[in-house]
Amino acid sequence: MLPLSRALSSRYLALVAFVAGLANAQTPSPRRTVAPEATTAHGRAVANVAAARRLPPPTWPQAFLIVSGFDQAGDDGGGRFVWDATSTALDDTGLVLKPDRISASMPGRWLRQRDDPSLVCPLWYGAKRDGTDPSGTRVALQAAFDAVGQNHGRKVYLPAGRYTIEAPLIVSGSPITIVGAGVPTAGAPGRAQADGTIIEAARPMPAVIDVVGSPTELELASMRIDGASTATSGLRISQSLTVRSRIVNVRVEGAIDRQLDVQGQMIGVMADDLHLLGGNYGMWVASSGNLNGASFRQLRITNTVVAFYYRNTTGGFRNFSFFNPTIEGNREQAIDARGGMDLKVFGGWFECNNRTNPDPDGAIELGGYQVSPTSWNRSQVSFFGTYFNHHSSAGGSCNPANGPLIKARERAVHVHFSSASPPNSARIEFPPGTGSGSRVWVSMVAASPPVVSGLAPGQVQVFPPQS
Repeated sequence: MLPLSRALSSRYLALVAFVAGLANAQTPSPRRTVAPEATTAHGRAVANVAAARRLPPPTWPQAFLIVSGFDQAGDDGGGRFVWDATSTALDDTGLVLKPDRISASMPGRWLRQRDDPSLVCPLWYGAKRDGTDPSGTRVALQAAFDAVGQNHGRKVYLPAGRYTIEAPLIVSGSPITIVGAGVPTAGAPGRAQADGTIIEAARPMPAVIDVVGSPTELELASMRIDGASTATSGLRISQSLTVRSRIVNVRVEGAIDRQLDVQGQMIGVMADDLHLLGGNYGMWVASSGNLNGASFRQLRITNTVVAFYYRNTTGGFRNFSFFNPTIEGNREQAIDARGGMDLKVFGGWFECNNRTNPDPDGAIELGGYQVSPTSWNRSQVSFFGTYFNHHSSAGGSCNPANGPLIKARERAVHVHFSSASPPNSARIEFPPGTGSGSRVWVSMVAASPPVVSGLAPGQVQVFPPQS
C-alpha cells in the first residue's frame, strides 16, 4: 500500500505544481508579449485579427505585428506576431494568420509568438468567456484542442470564465493537458464571468466533453463541467485513456443522466478531488468500460439516483480503488455493480441513501457474471476503515428495519469489512440462487457485526475486534 500511495502522491503533486503555476500566471494577452522593438519601423499595430489579415504582406524582413485583441482591444485574444515569408502553414485563426491578399498556396504568414511554446489559449481563437456566443466559443475551444493534437503545443489553458458551447468538445489528440483556473465557488452569478473555469452546455448534446482518441494521454484539471440539465453526459470516455492520464480538481454536474460516462478504458488512470453531482448516475461504467488499476482519491458523488453503476460483461477481473470517498445524498443505491470487479474502498464516508420509504433492494447491490457454464467472475468489494452513516431515522436504508445494507443480485459475491463501521446489525442478504461462490469476511468491527442471511456457516467469517 505505501509504495502505491507514495507513487500516486508524487504524480498528483506534480500536476498540482503545474496548475498552481498557471493560476499564478496572467492570462495570455498582447500586454504580456509586446517587445521593445514594437516601436521600431518594422512593427505595426492593429485592433483585431480581421484587421491583421487585411494588411498587405510586409516587404521588410523580421517584420512584426501587435494585435490588440481578437475582436476588440483588451479581450485577451490578441498578441505578438512575426512575419515568416517562407511559411505556407494553414491559417488557423489563433497561431497562424494569412494576409487576405495572398492565396493559400502562396508563402507568407504571420506566426504568433508565445512565451510558452507548449501553451495554447482558446481566447486566441475567439472564445467568449462570459457565457455568450455558444457557436463561436465551441469552434474556438475545439480549435485550441485540435492545435495541440496537431503538435502545436501540449497544454490548453482556459482562463477564468464561463465557456458556453452548442456541441460536444472532442478530445482526440495526445498527449494533451486541459487546465482551467479552478472550480468556481457556488453561486457564481448567472451567465457572468466566474471566479473559476466553467464549460457549460447550451443545448441538448450527448456529452459536454467526449474523449474519442485511442489511446489518449489526458490531464484534465481545475474546472467545472456543467451539463446545464440539457446534456446527457458530462465527461464521456468513449475510447481509452493511458495509464499516465490524470483528472484533478474537477467538478462534473448538471448532466441529465451520467456525470462521468465510461464507455471505454480508464486503465491505471488517477483521479484526485473529482466531484460528480446530480443526474441519474454519478459514475456509469458500461459493459465495455474498464477501470482496471484506476484510483480515485477524494472522490465525491452526491445527489444522484445511483452513485456508482458498474457492468462488466466482457470477461476479465478489474481491480480499482476509492481512497477517502464521500458518497451521500443519493436517492437509491450507493453501488449497483455486476460482473468481474475488485473494488477496494479505503476510509471515506458512505451515506446509504435518502429514500423516504423502505428500500428492499439494498444500499449496495452486487452480482458476479457468468463467463461459462461452470465459471463466474466474482464481484468483490472491500471496505477498510470506511464509515457508514447509520441513518437511524425512519427513512434511512442503513436502518436494518428499512432494508439491507448489501444485497446480492447474482452469485459469486465477496464482501469484506475491515476496521469499518457498518451500522449495528446491518443486513447482508443472499437471496436463493446467489449464495454459490459467495463469501463474507468481517474483521475488527467494533459495532455489532452484520447479520448475514442466505449463506452457509462456512461462507461467513467474523473476527472479533482486537482489544
